[in-house]
Amino acid sequence: MLNVVVYTEGSSSVGLVVDELVDIIQRPRDVQGSADRTPGVSGSTIVLNKVAQVLDLRALAREAQA
Repeated sequence: MLNVVVYTEGSSSVGLVVDELVDIIQRPRDVQGSADRTPGVSGSTIVLNKVAQVLDLRALAREAQA
């Protein structure tokens, strides 16, 4: 199965293929900042008793269009 996250801002859209969708959140909850400042990653949080990376889709979309 192919999992694609689509982010749209204005008239631009970008799709991101991911291995697994753990949860979808619109507002960060208890997000711990990323120590290594990985582009496109806001930080991490616990979802369903697992550590999950929280993606910054706006930053990923900007990078994809650059």
